[in-house]
Amino acid sequence: MPLLSVIVPFYNVADYVEACLESLRRQTLRDLEVVLVDDGSQDGTRAVAERFCDADPRFRLVTQENQGLGPARNTGTAVATGEFLTYVDSDDVVHPTAYERLTSTLRESGSRFASCSAGRFNNLGVSSSFVHGIAITGTRTRTHITERPELVLDRMAWNKVYRRDFWDEQGYAFPAMLMEDFPVSIAAHTSADAVDVLDEVLYFWRERDGGEPSITQRSAEIGNLTDRYTSAMMVLDVAEPRTPASLPLLREHFLEIDVTAIVAALTVNAPETYPEIVGMAQRLDARLGGQAAGARLAPFHRVQSAMVDAGDADALRDLHAWAHHYGRSAAVRRHGRFRRRYHERLPHFGDSRFGLEPYEVTGGEVRLVAEVEDAVWDGDVLQASILVDTPIELGPKSRISLWLESKDGRLECPVRRVARHVPFGGEDLVEVQTSVDLRALAAAAGDKQGFWAFRMRVRSADLDVELAVAETSTGRARYVAQRTMPDRPETVVQPYRGADGYGIAVRRPRVLVESVAPTADSLVLAGTLRADEIGPAPVLQLTGRRGEDLAFPAAVEPTGAEGVFAWRAEVPIAAVTDTPDYLTPLSSQIAVDARLDLGPVRRWVTPGAGFAATPAVAGFRTVAATRSMFGNLQLLDGRTAPVVDTITWTADTVLRFEGTWGGPQALPDHVVVEHFEHPAERTGTRVALVHEGGRYRFDVDVAELVGLQRELRDPFEGREPQPWHLVLPFADHLAPQVYDRFAVPSFPAPRTVAGYRVGVQLVRNDILRLGITG
Repeated sequence: MPLLSVIVPFYNVADYVEACLESLRRQTLRDLEVVLVDDGSQDGTRAVAERFCDADPRFRLVTQENQGLGPARNTGTAVATGEFLTYVDSDDVVHPTAYERLTSTLRESGSRFASCSAGRFNNLGVSSSFVHGIAITGTRTRTHITERPELVLDRMAWNKVYRRDFWDEQGYAFPAMLMEDFPVSIAAHTSADAVDVLDEVLYFWRERDGGEPSITQRSAEIGNLTDRYTSAMMVLDVAEPRTPASLPLLREHFLEIDVTAIVAALTVNAPETYPEIVGMAQRLDARLGGQAAGARLAPFHRVQSAMVDAGDADALRDLHAWAHHYGRSAAVRRHGRFRRRYHERLPHFGDSRFGLEPYEVTGGEVRLVAEVEDAVWDGDVLQASILVDTPIELGPKSRISLWLESKDGRLECPVRRVARHVPFGGEDLVEVQTSVDLRALAAAAGDKQGFWAFRMRVRSADLDVELAVAETSTGRARYVAQRTMPDRPETVVQPYRGADGYGIAVRRPRVLVESVAPTADSLVLAGTLRADEIGPAPVLQLTGRRGEDLAFPAAVEPTGAEGVFAWRAEVPIAAVTDTPDYLTPLSSQIAVDARLDLGPVRRWVTPGAGFAATPAVAGFRTVAATRSMFGNLQLLDGRTAPVVDTITWTADTVLRFEGTWGGPQALPDHVVVEHFEHPAERTGTRVALVHEGGRYRFDVDVAELVGLQRELRDPFEGREPQPWHLVLPFADHLAPQVYDRFAVPSFPAPRTVAGYRVGVQLVRNDILRLGITG
């Protein structure tokens, strides 16, 4: 009898199933069986499944007529023989150590089942799963939903391993519907005496980039809406009597996600379906408690509940059209003759059918956000642009003050306001330009190291708020170059986003790395350090994303200068390239931070002023030495990809991208520049790519993109920049365009083209894209 049975139903997933099955074949837990259930598939999926069965006796295939995912899972369960059970969707992939970790924790704890966290992915990268970020907030063994009410949102089957005897005792079976796993998962959480929770992303949930959309991506179809409604009602049937402590969170979640998904379908379905859609929304909203249950939610959801209660399909369509264009918020204004209150001016404000209460916000609900959009050095002066996003109008009499603050003092910063009013949303977007002179910062900091965070105070007739300044995370402010403090060569300043917001670190780095060079199978790091004392066995310590530590001997020798030493360490490439081949299409990077352990102390390793690094290309994977947002050395393990290191405006509307490529495949002859809100609905163009030697380039006329954006069926004139992806279509995969972090300070500032603001955006996994704002 195998330890674990992995049940994988499939139906028409020929483009994705091989990666899924390969991830199962390579599991570090070898004692498993994989039960493949052919649910009447009509494409080439079965041929792929048969190939795996022929090559690996742990795989076996059963067949049934098409009945849907739930019955197919039940068929697989009936023939499974393992001590433990798990389920995998056939277009997803599983981390290689997932089942070893999940079964190990169960064997040690004796719990009934174990859950892990999950990530969403497509060809452009991996992102966190919103719902799992709420449900799984820490690793625990032998816990329970009564101790951790947030587990009520752990509703999927595929991130769990169950004890088979527990499954059979409870008589679980998946219903013949979509979202069939939600009721079963909640029943398991409430019936188990103990569960284990691993706060690690061990399961990857696919968002399809093309072809037939997945079940999740077809959420607006009437059949899917009906199943969503039915599933929610079944979950409530289980949760209401068994886990009352979880109900407030569950009701808010259903109001925010499920009722909203049902109502949003009004914008894409035919008018004859409106009564059915509104009826489902009314029944679910009423059971959840409507506005009362959503009192802690944003006004958008309270207004939605009021409109659902009134059964007004046209008003609901107006509300969601607004959300599509401007987001789920609006300008906040005071209203009333005697008892003036704040109200968010969402659609149909003032309509007596809905009342004023759903639109009302308290002072604490007024959202004010300040973010550094751009930061660049002009000699020894940091020039920064900060966007203040406020729903309350900041008139000419309002005041904005800005300063840098640390535990050792305060430095006032000049403020120049540039109002960027957004008339369609009714909210204010105010640009504040400021500067920080390093000589003034040096005088304020003295000889002390520390972090100086930007703080802001905004005052108007209706507002007096002090707040930390964040960072947009997509602009040049993320990777500003270090600067040496004037007249203090051993002190550097590094702008970055710290725990207290965006600011400037003043520090004296003790360990510098000056070069990273690859050999046949390793990376050689070399640099200098300053130390008063060095232990007998210094080591270079690498800390991976999951917190594991790796140590490699470091050779340290005197340089002849007092207290200054040369150091050198060699890191096997295999030590930082443990991501399996089948995960490479995810374009996911594994970041490895470096510190030098000198015995008495450990020091962060910082790239020196003349730092030079050559990436190690190992076929389809590359390990590159770069810098973190904090200015420290970081090794990145990721799929080998073309890297942009130069971006320039070559004409008023043309951006030229230039970069390097040393991978094993030929570059494509073009780049696809495209926008999509849904992977199945794409708008874009192709631009020619020129490859000469190890360099390549391509030009993008952003005026063409602005024209395409204007022509979209639902033109977005909203506040947020709309993303335009730069995709390289290789023969066997799509690759996003990535960038060199050291080159970011030289990237161009945004430019206005035909009334639209166009800028370069830097996003997760070092992916580069364009952002266009109307």
